[in-house]
Amino acid sequence: MKRFSVERIIIVTASLAVVGAIFAGLYVIGPPSRQRLRRIDERRMQDLNELSIAVDNYWNHNKKLPATMEELCKHSCSNAKDPVSQRPYIYEKTGPKAYKFCADFALESDESSPSGRYYYPQFKWKHKAGHDCFDLAPPNTDNGKGK
Repeated sequence: MKRFSVERIIIVTASLAVVGAIFAGLYVIGPPSRQRLRRIDERRMQDLNELSIAVDNYWNHNKKLPATMEELCKHSCSNAKDPVSQRPYIYEKTGPKAYKFCADFALESDESSPSGRYYYPQFKWKHKAGHDCFDLAPPNTDNGKGK
């Protein structure tokens, strides 16, 4: 019967621990392709959050909502397009004190929650996978529904 040396046992045990850690990590955070989708959805949420801040600023300055995305982004809007498709996000004024933003998401918000680098109120940016819209309102109005 062949005896294993202590060194060999340690090497095999360490190798198994490394392989186990890799598989556990993939189980917890998902495969790299899913992480990529999460990061892209985080970027979309960041863009929409920044655009809603731009609407709030427009409202505070003009006491009305912009009629179009072009009017909102007249001075600068570097984040008005989807990072993958490069199509503009959809902005629609739905009333004198209400508007909505629409985007296409890869994952449901529970699966693409921000990693903590940015803050997004969950009621505001909770979304389903695919095309989804957010009913919003400028600050100090009661028309915003959130999601």
